[in-house]
Amino acid sequence: MHSGNALTEQAVLEKSKASSLSEVKSITFWGADIQDVSIVSKMPNLESVSLSANKISSLQPFASCPNLKEIFLRRNHVANLSEFDYLKGLSQLRVLWFSDNPVASVEGYRDYIIRTLPQVIKLDEEDITPEQRPKAKASEPVKKSKPRLLNLSPANHQSNATVQIAFLNASVELVQLLSTNQLNTLESEIVKLLDTKQ
Repeated sequence: MHSGNALTEQAVLEKSKASSLSEVKSITFWGADIQDVSIVSKMPNLESVSLSANKISSLQPFASCPNLKEIFLRRNHVANLSEFDYLKGLSQLRVLWFSDNPVASVEGYRDYIIRTLPQVIKLDEEDITPEQRPKAKASEPVKKSKPRLLNLSPANHQSNATVQIAFLNASVELVQLLSTNQLNTLESEIVKLLDTKQ
């Protein structure tokens, strides 16, 4: 059925009775010890994939199957939520089944898929309800970045110039500079701000 844990063109054509990979609309290889499914990237008309109980860890090959509607990959080795990003361009995708993969135990698994793949209506045998969508969106983690120096511009050219230091999250003013443009004083409030942002 496969060679070196890779699903082969020969195996697919024999089982599907198709004459070419472009004709294949459905594949089913359950419990075949398959790890590499890169061959599916050559099946543009593939609509349904049933590859449960294998050793598949990457979803990248499926990104080349624009007509894919269903992916059944229970009991495989998919471990990272980012793998589902490969499926973003599959507008026809409606059903996913990934239970018993390591990724299914990752915190926020269901919410991540609902957010990332809004076209999917059923996940792991459970319908995605309209109420779950805003909840999933609200659960998206906010990306926090440390404040960094964006701009340092003198308001005038006198020896004690007032400058503004713009940070991502706060504006800090009144830093005095010497005429040599060396930092003279740093207000205690600024020190406190920097300490809290570390």
